[in-house]
Amino acid sequence: MADFETIFNIAAFVAGLSLLERGAKLFVSSATGLAKRLHLPEVLIAILIAGAEWEELAVVALSLAQQRPALAVGNIVGSSIANIFGAFALGLIFSTGAWEGFDEMSKTASLGLLGLTSIVSLFALADILWNRIVATLLLITFVVYVVVVLWTIWRGMFYTEQNDGEPEDIESGAAAHEHLDDASSSSSSSSSSSNGHADEHHEEANEHSSLLGLAKPKGKFSLKKVTHNLAPIFKLLCGFVALAISGFILSHTSTHLAESFNMSDGAFGATVLSLATTLPEKFLAVMSGSRGHTGLLVADAVGSNVFLLSLCLGISSWSIAAHDWHDHPEDGALSFVNISRIEAWWMWASAVSLAVVISVGGKAVGKVAGVRQMLGALMLMGYGGFLAVEFTILRGE
Repeated sequence: MADFETIFNIAAFVAGLSLLERGAKLFVSSATGLAKRLHLPEVLIAILIAGAEWEELAVVALSLAQQRPALAVGNIVGSSIANIFGAFALGLIFSTGAWEGFDEMSKTASLGLLGLTSIVSLFALADILWNRIVATLLLITFVVYVVVVLWTIWRGMFYTEQNDGEPEDIESGAAAHEHLDDASSSSSSSSSSSNGHADEHHEEANEHSSLLGLAKPKGKFSLKKVTHNLAPIFKLLCGFVALAISGFILSHTSTHLAESFNMSDGAFGATVLSLATTLPEKFLAVMSGSRGHTGLLVADAVGSNVFLLSLCLGISSWSIAAHDWHDHPEDGALSFVNISRIEAWWMWASAVSLAVVISVGGKAVGKVAGVRQMLGALMLMGYGGFLAVEFTILRGE
């Protein structure tokens, strides 16, 4: 029976990897297409969709429901490090072809993540992370983050800018304006008795020219633009659903396959479980890097970590404070939870590395042969060091 369960979990794991690959391809293609249609940076579209770590939230919720908070917190810490030192690094290593460089939106997002990670790391080092005030601040941070991203995307979808007109519209508007000016000047020179009619005709012509010309009113709702974007949005959601389902399958099967490991909940969540739940991010990063979509590469790391360190950690912090799980019980039960100093510093170092690479990894630096791959390899070595520490020093804590 045990052998059958093992074979079944292995088969499910392979099927999850296949679904993961297909979902990543669909997500990358639809996200880039939608970003181009909305005239928005790729990072904005993907930061909200790819950064929604629903499989991580499910793991956290199930762990807390089973009164295993150390497993939930370990998964959050390990996944946040894996998203940068693992997924983002792999995206740099497999990046080929044209390199777009990192835009200002990517640099701003990385600095915002650095600020959030610094605060969380300081709270963990000061041992004040597990209380309801901190939990409330983290949850408010997540709400503000979602509102800002949604508002920016909303403006891109429903409002047109003055200079976004098509070249054909500009030329036809200019020709129409010139024709109407000629007509008004000829009618005014015919006779003085028809001045009133000419003025009326000129005003009417100006009204028509404002409709046909270049200037389009700002802030005008465009229903045609919304319906035009429904198809790529639907494909984007389908790709996201495939990523989420594959993440659930991989995390569930990997948990059963790794039950024989003699590790603490915290170490297990930070290594084996986080490796499984971040496989979608790794596949998406490799796909984005190989196709030169730097915006998706950054959004994958930044959005995922903001989701983890605000919503998931906020829920965990509130639950831990409500059940007094932070204090080590005398009977040595599984309710003990903590973030070690090594983990806090490693998490902060990953955010610093991401901000530095994005700041210096523009087109000039990124186009140099082997530079991106070298930076990715160094970051991947950092992730290997983290796993080594977890499997040795922190294995039984």
